[in-house]
Amino acid sequence: MGKVEQEAKGTLVYPRGLLNLEYTLSNGQMFRWRQTTDDWWDAVTGDRLIRIRKIDAGDASADTFEFYTYPGAPDEGVIRSFFRLDVDLESLYESWREEDQHLGELADRFRGLRIVAQKPEECLLSFMCSTANFIPRIMKAIAIISRTWGQPLEGPDGKAATHSFPGAETLAALDPFEVSDKTGLEWRAGNLVKVAAQLAAKPKDWLERVAQMDYATARGELLRIDGVGPKIADCVCLFAMAKDQAVPVDTHVWNLTRELYLPGLRGKSPTASGYAQVLAYYHTHFKKAGWAQQYLFYDHLLASREKSRRT
Repeated sequence: MGKVEQEAKGTLVYPRGLLNLEYTLSNGQMFRWRQTTDDWWDAVTGDRLIRIRKIDAGDASADTFEFYTYPGAPDEGVIRSFFRLDVDLESLYESWREEDQHLGELADRFRGLRIVAQKPEECLLSFMCSTANFIPRIMKAIAIISRTWGQPLEGPDGKAATHSFPGAETLAALDPFEVSDKTGLEWRAGNLVKVAAQLAAKPKDWLERVAQMDYATARGELLRIDGVGPKIADCVCLFAMAKDQAVPVDTHVWNLTRELYLPGLRGKSPTASGYAQVLAYYHTHFKKAGWAQQYLFYDHLLASREKSRRT
């Protein structure tokens, strides 16, 4: 990181403990991140590479972060928008503590976990790679897709530091079998190309216009895409469109909701009626239901990983 250290860095000061990079970037909501040397975190979103780390500035009331936003000069607006720093976590935590002891404890344990604002097209196409898949495999496949078919993104010294995720038009023109061979996505590669083709056929600003709709309407529009089910539609609504009512219900959320809140849920995976029950429960009980879901999901994910290591 020697040459990077010599460049002009941006500095962000934010209330103490309300932006935790590890919890935010590694909780399964996005797949284009890595932790580098010297505590730097890299995250690729659209055509920007964000490089950020927390430093010790001796302030007891605030955390200080150094950052870059490549290409170009450091842009604090990019950081604030990406990490959704306008959301007041303290008031959110207070509401959760009043409603649910377990969620209140998770707010303390994962303090500073935030939902980020990804680019809608990249988010949707990335989650097409996630169905019945493991996070490390998803990250590896998306890295291969980006390196093979994406555009170089300029980093330090004007050199290519990474690659953007390819757009729908690029992916729509690919052979699914080639994508599968290169990435190991198997049948998911066909779904990825199929969805990309449908997006490519729509007006270029279609997803941006969907993002301006209310949650129910936006979700309904996404579900019109062949190959997009409720879970992926809710992922896009929550992780790319700031629809904080969205609750992506995968097997983790299904199981933890049954264990903690709705023991009457039946089956090993969400049914249509069961999914609706989970949504209704979260909407009724939790402010910013999607954020609550992510804290519960992350806790369940870590517990599952620990259980796997012990067996």
